[in-house]
Amino acid sequence: QPPANANPFDDRNKQTDKQRRRRNDQRKEDFNEKQHFRDNFRGTRVFVQGIPDRASWQDLKDHFKVAGDVVFASVSIDPSTGASKGCGVVQYETTEMATNAIKVMRDHPMDGSALYVREDHQENKEGRELKEKRGSTPPSTWRCADETNLALLSEDDKITVRNLIKSRDQARRNRNFDISDKIRQDLKKKFSVHIDDRMKLWWVSADNVVPQSISDANGDGRWGKQ
Repeated sequence: QPPANANPFDDRNKQTDKQRRRRNDQRKEDFNEKQHFRDNFRGTRVFVQGIPDRASWQDLKDHFKVAGDVVFASVSIDPSTGASKGCGVVQYETTEMATNAIKVMRDHPMDGSALYVREDHQENKEGRELKEKRGSTPPSTWRCADETNLALLSEDDKITVRNLIKSRDQARRNRNFDISDKIRQDLKKKFSVHIDDRMKLWWVSADNVVPQSISDANGDGRWGKQ
C-alpha cells in the first residue's frame, strides 16, 4: 500500500527516465559498434573478378563460404545495360578469412570460370572511394592487351575473335547470359583468347599466362587456370 501522499506520476516519470537512458545507452553501443566496423572492415574485404554473367550476389556469397564466414557480397552491375560487369566484392568476418580466400579461391572456379581474387583497394578506412591508377572512368571499347601473341592468330581468326567479342557484348546488354557464357568459352577453347570484362581487354595465351599490363593493373592477386 503506497503512502497516501505518494504521487503516482513520479514513479511513472522515473520509469520513463530509466527506459530513455537504456535506449540512449543502446544507441551509443550500436553507434560505437558500427564505427568500429567501418574503421576495421578494409582488411576483411576481397575484390573478385571472373564472376559468371548469370551469378547473383547470393551465388557469390554462397560460393565464397569455402574460405570462411561471409558477411556481405555484391556483384557490380553496369547501370546502362543492367548486365553484370563480371566483378564484385566479398566481405568476411575476419582478416584471416579474407587472406585465406585470396590464397584458395583461385582453385575453386565458379560455374567453370576461374576467379581472380585480391584485397579490395576501392575504399579506405573512412569508406571513401579511392581512385585507382587506371582512372575512375571504365573503358568503353575493347582492345588487345598483348600485341605480341597476336601472331598466333591468322588474319581471319582475328576478325572472328573481334566479332565474337562484339556479339558477346550485345548478348550481355540483352541479358542473354547463356549466349555470352558460351561465347566466352568458345573464345578460350577455339582461339585461346581470354577476356577481362572490367578493363575491356582481350589477349591470346595458349599457356594461360596473363599479360604484365593486366597483372600490374589488377594488383597482387593471381589468375587461376582458365
